[in-house]
Amino acid sequence: MSETPFVQGIAKFVSTSAAAGEIGAHRPFPVHGTLLTLDVPRAADAPEVAAACQDPGIQRFTNIPVPFGPEHADNFLNELCPRLWDEGGASWIIRAFDSQTAHLAGTISLRVGMEKTVNVGYWIAPEWRGRGLMREALQLAVTTAFNLLGFECVTLEAHPENLASIRVAWHCGFRFGGILRGIGLHQGQREDRAVATLLQGDPLEPATEWTALVKRLQLSDRGNTSD
Repeated sequence: MSETPFVQGIAKFVSTSAAAGEIGAHRPFPVHGTLLTLDVPRAADAPEVAAACQDPGIQRFTNIPVPFGPEHADNFLNELCPRLWDEGGASWIIRAFDSQTAHLAGTISLRVGMEKTVNVGYWIAPEWRGRGLMREALQLAVTTAFNLLGFECVTLEAHPENLASIRVAWHCGFRFGGILRGIGLHQGQREDRAVATLLQGDPLEPATEWTALVKRLQLSDRGNTSD
């Protein structure tokens, strides 16, 4: 699988980047793709964020507050997102296009780690799953992290039962090292996580067969291919 045109041409669409030898842009900017835009979050997104976060899957597999109300959406957009940008990471709203109208389909964020490493996290609203949007959003985000923000490694942690997110990362070339016991924390409880990395220069395509990955990690493949 070769890189798609929107990845090859990403530099044409990005308005800012990290200074030489530094990490992060430290100010929000959008990234335009074929099916979607990674857009700068704005306060007006709060109702759609709050509505999407009622989804049981998002509540189970992300660290959002439960129950999730309007005040949590406001805090996410007005406090958390700007903080990630200030720290050198990124936080985008995934806007998908239906005819000429843009809709909030999900979010994707980059949280700065150590030694030019950044951790990616994402969710997509139920009505937008199964269209390839999350895969394109992840390709855009990691390409931006490498080519424009100065990172050398993108990491991912996913609940072993979250086959949809694991499959998206697998499609984008992430290589899974295994399941780490108890490194995740959800609603005060320790949980295992499947951990993966993508290095600068890695192909954005599967590094192994899906069935081989499922077997190696002893995942329960329920046929969930939503992306």
